Amino acid sequence: MLRNFLLAAFVLFAGVACAWTAHRGDRVDLRGTLTLRGNEPFTYPVVTNGKNIWQLVGVDRATAARLQNRVVHVTGRLAETAGPDRLPAVQVNSVTATDEGTAR
Repeated sequence: MLRNFLLAAFVLFAGVACAWTAHRGDRVDLRGTLTLRGNEPFTYPVVTNGKNIWQLVGVDRATAARLQNRVVHVTGRLAETAGPDRLPAVQVNSVTATDEGTAR
């Protein structure tokens, strides 16, 4: 009986985990610290929220430099992974600094 219950619970949780998989083109709403990775002239912006790291695609260098090490709010759509780290990427619609100010 216990074995059947555990098997049913495993199947249920495995199904729920698969149901929340993000796909290319899905809308995303991120909040985290924007930092630059890489070495000049090959830097790229990423947002880190403590659990995940997302590469930002479509953010110009001046904006990324201005918002570096600040907490930002990013909206966009999932894109193909990019960069040398093969991080999940977000095609950015907007990126703005939040009222939380500078990250520590």
